[in-house]
Amino acid sequence: MMVPPDEFSSPVPTPALTAREMQVLASLMLGKTNREIGRELLIAESTVKTYVTSIFLKFGVSTRVEAAIVGWETFPMLRVLPIHHHLHIVRDSG
Repeated sequence: MMVPPDEFSSPVPTPALTAREMQVLASLMLGKTNREIGRELLIAESTVKTYVTSIFLKFGVSTRVEAAIVGWETFPMLRVLPIHHHLHIVRDSG
């Protein structure tokens, strides 16, 4: 028996994250602590906590693991780097 289209659940809208929240989420998905994220993004640990709380609210979750799962499912572009890969920023000295 086919289910009529109006009986399908409507898709969950993609949460709108700021660019900085996306950066924090990407690091959170790699299992980084607030302190590590702060060092990486050159922001205070308390600021990271604010971003993480905002992400939790937007995703409707209460843990970092849940946020990482939603991030993994919702933002596939954040999956491009394996966990063991490190980014190195090379600055032009000239």
